[in-house]
Amino acid sequence: MEWYDVEVPASDGYKLPTRVYKHKSAVSTPDSPLPIFDYFHGGGFLFGTLKTEDYFCVRVVETLYNQGTPCVLVNSIYRHTPDHKFPRVYQDGIDAFEYVATNPKIFLGHDLHKTSPIPRIVVGGISAGGGISTAISINELERSRAEGDANRISGAWLTIPIVMSLPEYPAEYITPGKSSYDQPDCAENVAGLSKATIEYFTDILISDTSMLDHKWLSPMLVDPEHLKGFPPCSFQICGADPLRDGALVLAQNLKEKAGVDVVEVVVYNGLPHAYWGMNIELECSKKFYNDTVRILQKLL
Repeated sequence: MEWYDVEVPASDGYKLPTRVYKHKSAVSTPDSPLPIFDYFHGGGFLFGTLKTEDYFCVRVVETLYNQGTPCVLVNSIYRHTPDHKFPRVYQDGIDAFEYVATNPKIFLGHDLHKTSPIPRIVVGGISAGGGISTAISINELERSRAEGDANRISGAWLTIPIVMSLPEYPAEYITPGKSSYDQPDCAENVAGLSKATIEYFTDILISDTSMLDHKWLSPMLVDPEHLKGFPPCSFQICGADPLRDGALVLAQNLKEKAGVDVVEVVVYNGLPHAYWGMNIELECSKKFYNDTVRILQKLL
């Protein structure tokens, strides 16, 4: 495995710490550039470093290579709360994607000529990173429409994403005792992520509560008509997770109302938020990684 660190410029001049991973035997050429997986970490917008993501990134890149889908993985660390608020945290993700999309040769390790195929770029992330990846996908959809240009995102890997701000969760989706924000084994799940923890993360992320229904924070509220043209996407969702229902509703809206190619929706029944990080040797954790690789093979 090969990796190296670079700095990716944000739109305000800040340099985002970034690590690039590639299997040492994977070959990218101008005539056959490797696909790029632009990855964003979880951690409630509060936690996460290059080092904390090494295991996931190395395991995914190595397994993809061994199964015939070599790629380059780019992991940029967006700025965190409480020092940085919305929308800056999300804007860092958008800026990172923009830099990757406009400068692929930096990450592929070679120039591209005029007749080179455009490298495929999949954006994706876990939890907070899944929410940021959803916002990146919406932003790119809007850019491509406004500029009459092709969407540069080939796929979106959305895993346990936060796609709905809790205080703005529509009442029609809250069934007492059944909603993931109300169901005790989800809302009070101290093993993974609780409703109280989400409220804390939201409080330190948002300084202006009028923005809680912003399309980046709450894409579940976006009119599905506006989401037509969203890239092919996938959802991996934990069954005992307060974020469960938001992801399920967004997946349904994208597939049934916006006509988006939702390539797969996997629900890990009875398991808490990001359970695979608690013990990587459990069979259910191995299943998560196997599912991740299989789904990324569809998207890349």
